[in-house]
Amino acid sequence: MSNNVYGIDPTILNSSVLTGKRSVDTGIGFGVPRSFPFQQAVPLTDAWTITKDPVTTGWSVEPNDGFLRFEATSVGNNHHEQVTAAINGSFSSTNATITIAFQLRINKVNTLVGSSEGFNFPQGLGLFLYQNAPSDYYYKDIVNENRFLQHSKIKADGTWHRIVMTIQQSGNVIMLWEDDELMFTWNPVQPIGEIVEASFGIWANGGSGSIDLGDVTVLVGLNQQARLSRSVAQPAQNFLTAHITTVQGLASYVTNALAAAEPVAEALRAISVGPGALFWGLSISPELKQAAQTMHQDPRITALVTQAKQLLPLKKEFSFYIGIGGSASWIISGGYSLGFLLNATPNPSEPQFAVLTLNAGAATNIGIQASVDIGFVNPQTPRESLGLGAYVQVDAGEAVQFSAGISGGIPLRAGENAGLIVIGGLGVSVLPVDVAAGLTYTFNMAQL
Repeated sequence: MSNNVYGIDPTILNSSVLTGKRSVDTGIGFGVPRSFPFQQAVPLTDAWTITKDPVTTGWSVEPNDGFLRFEATSVGNNHHEQVTAAINGSFSSTNATITIAFQLRINKVNTLVGSSEGFNFPQGLGLFLYQNAPSDYYYKDIVNENRFLQHSKIKADGTWHRIVMTIQQSGNVIMLWEDDELMFTWNPVQPIGEIVEASFGIWANGGSGSIDLGDVTVLVGLNQQARLSRSVAQPAQNFLTAHITTVQGLASYVTNALAAAEPVAEALRAISVGPGALFWGLSISPELKQAAQTMHQDPRITALVTQAKQLLPLKKEFSFYIGIGGSASWIISGGYSLGFLLNATPNPSEPQFAVLTLNAGAATNIGIQASVDIGFVNPQTPRESLGLGAYVQVDAGEAVQFSAGISGGIPLRAGENAGLIVIGGLGVSVLPVDVAAGLTYTFNMAQL
């Protein structure tokens, strides 16, 4: 197994100042996801270590395109056998919560009378499986206390299920979602260590089974808030201050654009966002995709884009963003924006995306329910705007009902890799706006 220890992404640590919190929040922290894909006929040795105990025939772990297949055939009762696949390397829980997301598909389970079979997750967690009794599939702590945790809704019917589990040393807590439903919050008897390993495996002491593991992703995220460091934030804040009069001059255009965007924003508010969205995206209806793609044709949007080109230092190629602010209990940083990254002018060769953007929890009104976010990403295409980024936000003044910010890459360079974004809301009388600077990560929800 590799000696690599994966922690919080160095860019996040080098660009921010961590802020301790009085209480321990649980959930998914801010970070950069790392995928461990499977491909048929490609050896697993670079990323995974396979262990059989004992080594017998009828047990195998084989990579396929997109998933890893575990096959088990046990010789009889009271003869425990298992085969395990472990990620090479480990994950640091220092200042972090470790999120492990994967898909699980149970193809078949055949158990003998008096025997048992199951699938192991990281941290000593097991999913127990019994033939002809799918309602009795359940999660247990199989290492420390053999404790029942929760019934599972998974069945041996060949259906993929999305599993997200968080492992957090501070508070000694593990949470698990099954198809975006929180199944349990567990405080294991054995304290979670500073180093966490991720392994999966099938075991049996009589019977056989076939189980597939797919889409394994690990996100080592902050378990506390973070502000963008002054050296990164100050130039963008100076730019905003110098252009605040120009921003205020866009107020009427912004107000009209917000009104034009309201039908799309309302449709976005109806979408349920769960932990699985970060790793597998969201289902966006064809009607909403069409509405987003044609929104730039609305004269109120066109007027804002035209005026912004004249007043702001935008490059020729830039992206337009429309989204809504939201919050979720499973996000430690507390806020997200769900919306669309679009080409400011039609460009068939450049894909457009529905996206979900998390922020690192600096003081900001990102995450206010009912707020609408619009802005420009300069000079990046929608594809280039995915991933790790940053923002600086200031009050646009008492005369306008929105805050103004710069959002883009790291480091922020206004007019080069970042552009103006404003946050407002129709029907929102007071927005708690503060000078803020933080990090963002933009996840691809769906390509339009």
